[in-house]
Amino acid sequence: MYTLTTNQTFDISQFQEKSPFSSFLPGIAGVKGIPMWVFYVNRGQGIASFGVQDKNHAMMEFLPADKSYQHVQLQGFRTFIKVLESEKIVLLEPFSPQSSASDKVEERMIISENALELEWVNHEYGLRMKVEYFILPESKVAGLVRQVTLTNESGKERQLEIIDGLPSLFPSGVPNAAYKELGNTIKSWFDVENLEENVPYYRLRGSIEDSSEVKEILQGNFYVSFSCGPNGEEMVKPIIDRDVIFGTDTSLHIPRQFLRESVENLLEKPQQTTNKVSGGFSGVSVVLLPGEAQEFHTVIGHGKTLRTVKGFVSEELTMSALMEMKERAKTITNPITEKIHTRTGEPLFDAYARQSFLDNGLRGGFPITFENEAQKKVYYLFSRKHGDLERDYNFFSLSPTYYSQGNGNYRDINQNRRCDVFF
Repeated sequence: MYTLTTNQTFDISQFQEKSPFSSFLPGIAGVKGIPMWVFYVNRGQGIASFGVQDKNHAMMEFLPADKSYQHVQLQGFRTFIKVLESEKIVLLEPFSPQSSASDKVEERMIISENALELEWVNHEYGLRMKVEYFILPESKVAGLVRQVTLTNESGKERQLEIIDGLPSLFPSGVPNAAYKELGNTIKSWFDVENLEENVPYYRLRGSIEDSSEVKEILQGNFYVSFSCGPNGEEMVKPIIDRDVIFGTDTSLHIPRQFLRESVENLLEKPQQTTNKVSGGFSGVSVVLLPGEAQEFHTVIGHGKTLRTVKGFVSEELTMSALMEMKERAKTITNPITEKIHTRTGEPLFDAYARQSFLDNGLRGGFPITFENEAQKKVYYLFSRKHGDLERDYNFFSLSPTYYSQGNGNYRDINQNRRCDVFF
């Protein structure tokens, strides 16, 4: 069922059973923020690919729509829940094909202007999981935030082990076309630093061009996660070596090592950080009483240097700050769409007008004027070219800077400026 809620969000129940579609977050982080491109589909845990600037700076590999529908449930975000009972161990994976096919499971996708939310309810084991995504607003680094809340609604105590994260997280600056043709070779430049401080920094050890000059690469991507629950609040020690979790299952279907060993044991294992595709996972062992919840607050982002990332994490990143950022992210597009605020007898039309104005405006950007005594200059903020998963032929680019704008065709800009005149 498709439902427009009273707070103007679009609610899709049992979304994985519906015809596939792809969409994206608008890539708006505020005037003084660093935008990300984030694409999602109505399969798995939603997010199909994301990164900064363009396809050559993906954090999760860019795949077109048809391949995203196939692979997102394995290569996208994953959650594994071990339910420990006296006589058996049960492994649950929310939003997996097996889970979504069960008549004892309910799933929802909730879409809003600048956020995406998923909900999974397993009635057999009395577990509810909520996932929320948004990009960091008005921050000096770019970042995708993923907030996961697992609640025990069973009416009895549950002993759980949980692993949540992403099996494939790229270093910064991996060329999209080259990786698809030479991925096995290119991963020889992959490296992960700063693991000992629980903020792994994924970067290339050097430039990968076939030339006599080798350049040092300083920019990189990072993973940081906080855990909150009955055990208290703390920064998570991440698992970046996916072999620690999946073992010999290179298909990534079954977390074989997690089935065999406890989270505590996995966290103590040595991790291979070079010459391979790394991931980013958070793990915890917890006992949830009825009504209690376990949360993960994870940021996957990009920084120009490791020093920049360390400064951001130590000085600005806390769980309370992330909650404030989420509220800011939910309202950051309001000044844009408020211009077309419509109230009629049909709420669906009102919501359509608002969302359509935002989507079309992004094709040409939103004008602001810089002026002094001598002159005026018009600058178009937040523009982006058609680059969604179904338009895989387009090379989009979002400037990873404050006052960000992107590339675009003149036809797109001219066409979409007409909507301003009309409205």
